[in-house]
Amino acid sequence: MSNAIWDIFLLGLLIFNFGLLNYTNLLMLSILNAVLLSAMTLTLRQSVIYAITLVVVWLATAALLQAMPQVSWHKMGDVPPAEGFSRLIAVFRGNGIAWLEPAVVALGMAFLALLVSYLSTQGRDNRINVELSRRYTSQLRKMNDSIIEDMQNGLLVVSGDSIILTLNRQARTIFGLPATAKVPRTLGELLPELARRFGRWQHMRFNDSRTLDIGKGSYSLTFSALKSDDDMALTLLMLESIDESYQRVRETRLASLGRLTAGIAHEIRNPLSSVQSAADLLEEMSDDNKVHFLTDKIRNNTQRINNII
Repeated sequence: MSNAIWDIFLLGLLIFNFGLLNYTNLLMLSILNAVLLSAMTLTLRQSVIYAITLVVVWLATAALLQAMPQVSWHKMGDVPPAEGFSRLIAVFRGNGIAWLEPAVVALGMAFLALLVSYLSTQGRDNRINVELSRRYTSQLRKMNDSIIEDMQNGLLVVSGDSIILTLNRQARTIFGLPATAKVPRTLGELLPELARRFGRWQHMRFNDSRTLDIGKGSYSLTFSALKSDDDMALTLLMLESIDESYQRVRETRLASLGRLTAGIAHEIRNPLSSVQSAADLLEEMSDDNKVHFLTDKIRNNTQRINNII
């Protein structure tokens, strides 16, 4: 805001220094240029303050320029300051000062400054939003690529004419492609059987449940249609190792069995604790040796069962 006011001040000095007051077109063009350049650097709230200041300064300058020829400046030094100020105020209150034209020009320039400031603010906000959106999209794409690369299943994205668009690290490992090796252009070049199954899926939209032998491994193959913004038919091919799938099933079953046995052991220990507590109470309530012999056997066997589970 201070820069904008400073621009107007410097422009006024240039006008008086180079005598531009007699060149109305050049004067208006210079002032308009300074106003617009200043308004482009302001926020909307600052531009409102700037527009009000512009109107006040413009009207005051116009009134001063019109009053200067009507004031006898050479006589001002012979009168007291208060009287000189009163004469100057009387000139401003007289009919010799035209306010309409300067007011219209000032309001027009203020409105133009507000409009330019609003448009420039919107332009800056749009540029910021576009940049933020671009960065967010870039980060999201990098995150998606990282997730796809680290997946345990082999993934390939192909177009409708079997052209390979991308594949992840696991897919390269499955097909024996080094990281620096060139990827075959089509599925037929990569694996003819894969291309045939993709062709059947395109016509029937049915995933073949038969395993696909690639190298020394067997894999299950699934196809999924992908949506694209440019209406391009894309398909995701997922290869999952049969051995790894069976291994995960076994691990899941073992984990379930472990939770089941832990629950059973807990349910057995609860009544065993009650039986042992009852044996201790029975032994305290009786002095009979036979009773003590039986309670000892109860405690020993409950402890044995507890150790087993």
